[in-house]
Amino acid sequence: MDKFTSSFRNHFLYAIILTILLNLVLQVYMGDWTYDDPFITYRYAENLANGNGFIYNQGEKILSTTTPFFAILLAALKNPFIDIPKVAIIVSLLSVSAGGLAIWMILKKFGLNFASWYGLILYSLFPAVINTTSSETPLYIALGLFSIYFFIEEKHIPSSILSGLLVITRPDGVLLPFILVLYYFSKEKKINFKFIIGAGIIICLWFGFAWFYFGNPLPVTLMVKQSQGEMAISQLFPAGFIGLLKNYAQNKVYWIYFIISLLGIAKLSKKQYLPLWIIVSWNALYFLAYTVLGVTRYFWYYAPLVPTFVLLSALGFEWLSHLKNPKFRYLTYLLILFATISFQFIGLRNLSTNKDKRIEIYKEIGTWISDNTPPESKIGVLEVGIIGFYSDRTMVDFAGLIQPDVAKQMKNTSTYQETSIWAINMSQPDFVILHENFLTDENLKKLTGDCKLLQTFSGEEYNYVNMEIFQCHY
Repeated sequence: MDKFTSSFRNHFLYAIILTILLNLVLQVYMGDWTYDDPFITYRYAENLANGNGFIYNQGEKILSTTTPFFAILLAALKNPFIDIPKVAIIVSLLSVSAGGLAIWMILKKFGLNFASWYGLILYSLFPAVINTTSSETPLYIALGLFSIYFFIEEKHIPSSILSGLLVITRPDGVLLPFILVLYYFSKEKKINFKFIIGAGIIICLWFGFAWFYFGNPLPVTLMVKQSQGEMAISQLFPAGFIGLLKNYAQNKVYWIYFIISLLGIAKLSKKQYLPLWIIVSWNALYFLAYTVLGVTRYFWYYAPLVPTFVLLSALGFEWLSHLKNPKFRYLTYLLILFATISFQFIGLRNLSTNKDKRIEIYKEIGTWISDNTPPESKIGVLEVGIIGFYSDRTMVDFAGLIQPDVAKQMKNTSTYQETSIWAINMSQPDFVILHENFLTDENLKKLTGDCKLLQTFSGEEYNYVNMEIFQCHY
């Protein structure tokens, strides 16, 4: 790959400029994109930044965030001018663009000029990645891709550091360093101790701390998502993936991407591109792991699979480089790039108009709780993210993400109404927040306490359902 070094350096500046331009577009359209789940991590970051410890509820040392490194990073970046949710959005969008740049760097190192530019654009504007903005997912993917790039470059120390951070960003990140170690051994017939030690030190430092601090180095949310997956009302990861494919299949342009990706498989079969199989192997093992674990499906679980699709599609378009007529070759390629940017831009614009309807009403409820309840109050709610962050109260989570004992009640026949009643009876929250008619009169009779309606938030104002706050006495 040395013969491509000069070309790489000459084009790297242009890639940086394109990456910045694409990120500016993302910041404009997705600068306020968020959803409920990441706010659990934000509260860990807020407590850490304020010196309260790595906790969600005061006095409860439970690791409920799946992404410790993201929480630590947000805590470190907290400042008087931008709150943590906004910092998270900025970091996520920068990570999306960084992931696109990493794909460009990987493909460019193999002399795949056409594929590199196409891959950068397609990944940077791919909806399945962008709609995870505000979470750790874009950072997770970017760390993995840059770890692969440095590994291919035989810069094993940077690769090991990024791999270590990847595992702390999400525990399933351990799949990538495992693949990298196996790849090196199969190629060199020896163990890469430099890489293993580098990544191992970072991983062991975190897991050692987590074991000492929480009593368990793994987030309790893994068990919770498995428990949710057992519920008949939930959809498992593989079924969710099929549903996602059906959604994309409704758009004929993605059929073109898919057909082109078949050409990419043929390109990938060539021996000189063997290192690129690291990306495919990583994504394939990720899919297998989530399937075997039996977790319920969440839309952000599918974003880490995008690099393989982008890789194969980009490699498919590399076949254009074999066209003999230079003018026709480059004109065709430029037209394809323009068409791709236009199509993905339209998708980005449409995505930006479909914001989570819960955000404003949940934020309003959380603020009301903060202003109108005693600081020592205990609040029960089904979706604990946004409300929990803005209320700054001890939270009882009816879905079990904060209290794993709730998740242990989830069986095949369970419903969230049943887990809510169990959590209310066991934890006895002072205030309970429910969607209107979430609990029937028959359900309410199962409560050991006396809960009276205190406040109603009209869903019409927020284009959402009505929300009710009950005050309970036991």
